[in-house]
Amino acid sequence: MSCEEIKKRARESNKYFERAALCITVLVLYLYYFYKYSLLNL
Repeated sequence: MSCEEIKKRARESNKYFERAALCITVLVLYLYYFYKYSLLNL
């Protein structure tokens, strides 16, 4: 594997991790608000 290929793969995996982190953040916020409002409504 050449140096350029390694850099290219690293960049692609960074993009994937950024997207995954964003999805997880949104999911956590969604769950947080869901629990918050369901507890308020009890």
